[in-house]
Order: sequence, then structure tokens, then C-alpha cells
Amino acid sequence: MAKLLGSLNGFLFTGGQDMDPPPAALRVLEHSRRMFEAGQVFPVWGTCLGFEWMVAAMSPKSLLPGFRAENVNLPVHLQQRATTSRLFSEAPQRVLEALQFANVAFNSHHRGVFPVEFLRPELKDFQVLGTSFDEDGKEFACVIEGVNLPWFGVQFHPEKNAFEHGLLPDGQPATAAKHGPDAIATTQFFANFFVQQARLNSQSFRSEAEEASHLIYGHQTSRVFQPYFDEAQPLLTLRQLL
Repeated sequence: MAKLLGSLNGFLFTGGQDMDPPPAALRVLEHSRRMFEAGQVFPVWGTCLGFEWMVAAMSPKSLLPGFRAENVNLPVHLQQRATTSRLFSEAPQRVLEALQFANVAFNSHHRGVFPVEFLRPELKDFQVLGTSFDEDGKEFACVIEGVNLPWFGVQFHPEKNAFEHGLLPDGQPATAAKHGPDAIATTQFFANFFVQQARLNSQSFRSEAEEASHLIYGHQTSRVFQPYFDEAQPLLTLRQLL
């Protein structure tokens, strides 16, 4: 795993089924922290379950069940500090308005973190940039950023706006994710931001052949776990790293 981390420019924790952060995820975060302390950048992004991993890795008791935010689009209430954050300080006004007023943040989770939890010393490395309210009116943190560390997380799924077009057997959309121009613009904004962060890291594989061997394009993909949308290469990613 150390060799692989030494070849990457950053790491993305995707969404997925509920589970505690595995040892490999903790090693990724520790690797990022060590590089930061050495004056280098290794960004980490967490989406939904990945967001939960980043919080639970620091403070497991802060991640709680009982939220009702399944297959629903919610507004993001940006905090004042968001305007000076790395993530949003240069965000287009169109994206900021879409997040706050157009309900383009697709949520699919029942665990969450109350904003007050980020007052815990264990979560001092994070600041909350945005919150949402679930369908029962409970507020949860939905956008976080490392105070100094290059860590970023969203409880919602930006990627589904652009790439989630699966249909159920009855022909209805598999999710309620929005696909309009403003929704797509938010997907592109978050993706471009994280790629730009990764460009601050100069690591690389020793050869193009070695790099190609780790890309998903050289592996057989499957939709066996989520036949209506998710396409994955089973047993790759974190399990491969353990």
C-alpha cells in the first residue's frame, strides 16, 4: 500500500453501503497528514460514506444513525466561513446559488453528524462549510473542509447529477438526482476543484504501464451489486490495498 500511495496524487473515498472506516482508509488519512507535516500536499475527498469515514476516523461517536435523507434533494445552507474557504472562495456564483436555492444536492443516507459535533477536540482538524436539514427537520453537516489539512467532504452525492441515469424495471428513474444545467455545473465544479488540488502533488507511477495496470479501464466491470446504476470493478480499491 505504501508504494501505491507514493504513486498517487490524491485519494477519493466514494459513497457506498454503511460500514466503519477500514484500516486502509485510516492509513490514507495518516499518509495525507504525514505529507502535510512534511510540507507536501496529498488531498483526500470523501463523498457520502467517504464523508462519514473521514469523521468517524477522528471521532467515531460523532457519526449517528436516525437521519432521514434517503433519495432526496436538499438545499445546502452555506456558513459564513464558506466564503473564505479553499473550496468555495472562488466558486462561481451560479454554483453557490444552485446549492443554496435549487436543491441540487442529492442525499442518500441515514447516518449523519450534527454540526455541534465539530466542537469536539477530536474534530478540530475540520470546519463545517455547509449544513442541510433532513426530512424530519434535523440539521446535519453536509460540507466540511480541513482547517489546514487538504481534506474535503460532502455528505451528498455531486457525481449523481451528471452520471446517474439508471432506470428501475418499471421505467422510473432509480434516483431523484437532478440533471439540469445548474446541477451539472455543481458536479463539474467539485470535480474540477479536487483535480486542481491533486495537481499540487507531483507524485507519479514509475511508468505508463504500471499506471495503466491500476486503472479501472483494464478491468472487467460489473453492475451486480446495483444493477440499475453503479458500475464497479469488484474487489478493487480499498480491499486491494489491505
